[in-house]
Formats: sequence, C-alpha cells, structure tokens
Amino acid sequence: MKGLYSIMFTTVLFLCGCATTQLKYDNIYSFQNNYALVQKDGKYGLIDTSFQEIIYPALDNYLGYDLSPYFFNSSFYGIKNDSLIIYNTSGEIIHHYKMDNRFHPNILSDQSYFIDTLQVRTADNNYTYSGSKNWGCISISGDTIIPFEYERIKEGLDNAIIGCRGGNNNLETYVYNSKGDTLWRTYNVAILPWKINNYYFFNSPDRQIQIKNSRFESIDTIYFDDIVLNEKSVWLKSDSLWSRYDSNLEFIDGPYEKLIQNKHWGVIWKDKTAAIINSNGEIITPFIYEGSIYDYISNSTLIVARNKEQIDVLNLNGEILRSLKR
Repeated sequence: MKGLYSIMFTTVLFLCGCATTQLKYDNIYSFQNNYALVQKDGKYGLIDTSFQEIIYPALDNYLGYDLSPYFFNSSFYGIKNDSLIIYNTSGEIIHHYKMDNRFHPNILSDQSYFIDTLQVRTADNNYTYSGSKNWGCISISGDTIIPFEYERIKEGLDNAIIGCRGGNNNLETYVYNSKGDTLWRTYNVAILPWKINNYYFFNSPDRQIQIKNSRFESIDTIYFDDIVLNEKSVWLKSDSLWSRYDSNLEFIDGPYEKLIQNKHWGVIWKDKTAAIINSNGEIITPFIYEGSIYDYISNSTLIVARNKEQIDVLNLNGEILRSLKR
C-alpha cells in the first residue's frame, strides 16, 4: 500500500503543478536548436532554453510554426510587415530587407560535425535547409575519405560511416570504414546501428528485418512493419501498433497507437492520449497530453507537451518547469 500511496501522491503533484511558473504567452512550440517560437496576440517571438525572451512577439509567421526555417548561421530570420528582419542570438537586429525571394531564409549556412576523427560536411562546407545532396567526409589532413554524394551521413558500428541517398523507392546505403573502404552496400534497405548489442538492423519494406553483427554476419531475422531504436530497448511496429522490447528482443510493454522519439525523449499514444517517455523508452508522465506527432518534433532536451487545459515545458525527468494555461 505504501508504494501505491507514493504513486498517487506523485501523480497529484505532477497534475497540480503547484510550484510551476506560468509563461506569459498564448502559445509555445517545440524547441529546436535550443530555441522555441512563442505566440502572443497573433504575433511570434523567440525564447531560449532558460526561458529568456530573445525576440519580442512582433513577427508575422508566413512560414508556419516550425523553427527550422528561422535559424541559420547563428542568426534568426523573421518576417514583419513584408520585410525580412535578421537578428543575432541576442535578439539585436543586424539586417533589415524588403521582402525578396533572394533573401528567402533557406540560404546556406555553415554546418559540420565529426565521427571519430573524420569531419562530416558538404563539398562546399555549407548546408541548405531544404537538404543538400553532397555530404561526405574528410580527414584531418583534408583528404576526401567518403565521397561528397550523400544526403545523410551517420555513425555506424566500430567507427564505421553510413551514407544514404535517395528516397523510399530508390534508397541507396553504403557503409565505409574510417579509411574509406566500402564494407557493405544495399538498396531500398535502411541500415540502423544498435550499439547496445553491436548489431545492425536491416529494415526492408517487406516486413523483414535482418539482424547482423558489425562484420555483417547474419544473426537473426524478425518480421515487423517498422523499427525505432533507443538506448536500452527497441520499438517494433506490427499491425499499426508499437510495442517495446529489451536487448534480447523480449516483450516489455505495449501496444501503443503512435510513437515519435528523438535521442533525448519521445511520446507514445494510447486511447488517443499521449505520455512522455525517456531515452530508454520508459514512461515518465501520465497519459494526459494530446496533439499530433508534428507537435512533438524536436531536437532539444526540453519537452513541450500540450492538452486542452495547458501547455507544459518539462525536463528529461518529466518534471514541469513552466506552464501556460490555454
């Protein structure tokens, strides 16, 4: 009984949010790149993860609420009275243009990252919001190790590099070692590395998911519609429902109606209500939230969750940091 009282007490505290600071806006959207759009009286502004106001809500929003078109090269792009205004990260105006297609926010911006000692970047060391098709890798000495011909590059197992190009019907995937030697290539199959067991999941459109080790030797084949990996478990989809399995592919919980997960947290839906999960797939809030998958697209450690009564900003433990009454 003591455990039951503890659970009930925790849930009451969570739902009442007695010590929660209220936000002064009408709406807040998911954080991207450590910033979130906020709305007040039909106008839009920007806050950071410390809830400091970077741009006062005075901007029009012809691009929709997704933050990604607004942030490039450490600058914010906003529209106001048919003018394009460019702010720095302190919220200071650094340029002001009459609206012109030449100044559309989808401009080039420096973007690169490292996998082990290899730098992942585009051929011209620029990245476009709409998606560049010339990603590759160079060594510290500047030699091209992975050719600049991929749309997406990610880390594989044992410092391998995975390059992908094409869509669902013409997907090409290559796996290279750090010297640029081709280890594996496949067509219309997504290769997902899972470091917990040092496995690759080969996810094909025909419900067949092959499991291979880092040497690409076959381990097993399972039959599911889709797969999402997290730190300590795996989500598998069957008959439009998601269930969670452990590292031995033993059932943990489910099924759930919908799922979205980034590397920090995720959301699951049951009976048309949503709960927040951590990076291991464990539920950290009650099923009290709503909204679509698109409401929870984020790459931040802060979580913006909503229902009819309020919008909550939570940390990775599911604790409410700020709230906004609707």
